[in-house]
Amino acid sequence: MTNVHRHSGSQTARVALGVNLDGVTLEIADQGHGIPVDKLAKPGVGLQGMRERMRELGGKVEMDSSPRGTTIRATVPQTPKTSARAASA
Repeated sequence: MTNVHRHSGSQTARVALGVNLDGVTLEIADQGHGIPVDKLAKPGVGLQGMRERMRELGGKVEMDSSPRGTTIRATVPQTPKTSARAASA
Protein backbone atom coordinates (compact mmCIF):
# COMPACT_ATOMS: atom_id res chain seq x y z
CA MET A 1 0.00 0.00 0.00
CA THR A 2 2.95 2.29 0.58
CA ASN A 3 3.95 1.92 -3.06
CA VAL A 4 0.43 2.76 -4.23
CA HIS A 5 0.61 6.00 -2.27
CA ARG A 6 4.22 6.74 -3.23
CA HIS A 7 4.10 6.00 -6.98
CA SER A 8 0.54 6.17 -8.33
CA GLY A 9 -0.76 9.50 -7.13
CA SER A 10 -3.99 7.74 -6.14
CA GLN A 11 -5.68 8.70 -2.90
CA THR A 12 -7.38 5.30 -2.57
CA ALA A 13 -6.88 1.65 -3.47
CA ARG A 14 -9.18 -1.35 -3.63
CA VAL A 15 -7.92 -4.61 -2.12
CA ALA A 16 -9.68 -7.92 -2.81
CA LEU A 17 -8.80 -11.45 -1.72
CA GLY A 18 -10.48 -14.39 -3.40
CA VAL A 19 -10.31 -18.16 -3.53
CA ASN A 20 -11.35 -20.24 -6.55
CA LEU A 21 -10.28 -23.36 -8.44
CA ASP A 22 -7.17 -21.57 -9.75
CA GLY A 23 -5.97 -20.79 -6.22
CA VAL A 24 -5.84 -17.75 -3.98
CA THR A 25 -5.77 -14.32 -5.63
CA LEU A 26 -4.86 -10.97 -4.10
CA GLU A 27 -5.85 -8.00 -6.26
CA ILE A 28 -4.88 -4.39 -5.61
CA ALA A 29 -6.27 -1.63 -7.83
CA ASP A 30 -5.75 2.12 -7.73
CA GLN A 31 -7.01 5.11 -9.69
CA GLY A 32 -3.60 6.70 -10.15
CA HIS A 33 -1.74 7.73 -13.28
CA GLY A 34 -0.67 4.19 -14.21
CA ILE A 35 2.68 2.51 -14.80
CA PRO A 36 4.41 3.63 -18.01
CA VAL A 37 4.52 0.94 -20.72
CA ASP A 38 8.33 0.86 -20.75
CA LYS A 39 8.39 0.10 -17.01
CA LEU A 40 5.87 -2.73 -17.43
CA ALA A 41 7.95 -4.22 -20.28
CA LYS A 42 11.23 -3.86 -18.34
CA PRO A 43 10.22 -3.84 -14.67
CA GLY A 44 12.36 -2.40 -11.91
CA VAL A 45 13.48 -4.20 -8.78
CA GLY A 46 10.12 -4.01 -7.01
CA LEU A 47 7.97 -5.40 -9.82
CA GLN A 48 10.57 -8.00 -10.78
CA GLY A 49 10.87 -9.08 -7.15
CA MET A 50 7.11 -9.66 -6.94
CA ARG A 51 7.23 -11.82 -10.08
CA GLU A 52 10.15 -13.88 -8.77
CA ARG A 53 8.51 -14.50 -5.37
CA MET A 54 5.28 -15.60 -7.02
CA ARG A 55 7.13 -17.88 -9.45
CA GLU A 56 8.87 -19.58 -6.48
CA LEU A 57 5.42 -20.39 -5.08
CA GLY A 58 4.17 -21.72 -8.42
CA GLY A 59 2.02 -18.62 -8.88
CA LYS A 60 1.86 -15.66 -11.21
CA VAL A 61 1.52 -11.89 -11.20
CA GLU A 62 -0.61 -10.03 -13.73
CA MET A 63 -0.42 -6.26 -14.18
CA ASP A 64 -2.87 -4.08 -16.07
CA SER A 65 -2.18 -0.39 -16.27
CA SER A 66 -3.55 2.65 -18.07
CA PRO A 67 -3.64 6.40 -17.41
CA ARG A 68 -6.75 5.69 -15.27
CA GLY A 69 -4.95 3.38 -12.82
CA THR A 70 -3.21 0.08 -12.20
CA THR A 71 -4.42 -3.34 -11.14
CA ILE A 72 -1.99 -5.98 -9.89
CA ARG A 73 -3.22 -9.55 -9.41
CA ALA A 74 -1.11 -12.14 -7.60
CA THR A 75 -2.35 -15.74 -7.74
CA VAL A 76 -0.89 -18.79 -6.01
CA PRO A 77 -2.20 -22.35 -6.20
CA GLN A 78 -4.05 -23.53 -3.11
CA THR A 79 -1.23 -26.03 -2.59
CA PRO A 80 1.99 -24.14 -3.45
CA LYS A 81 4.70 -25.97 -5.36
CA THR A 82 7.89 -26.59 -3.44
CA SER A 83 10.70 -24.48 -4.88
CA ALA A 84 14.10 -26.01 -5.54
CA ARG A 85 15.56 -23.65 -2.93
CA ALA A 86 13.07 -24.69 -0.24
CA ALA A 87 13.53 -28.40 -1.04
CA SER A 88 17.31 -28.16 -0.60
CA ALA A 89 17.12 -26.26 2.72
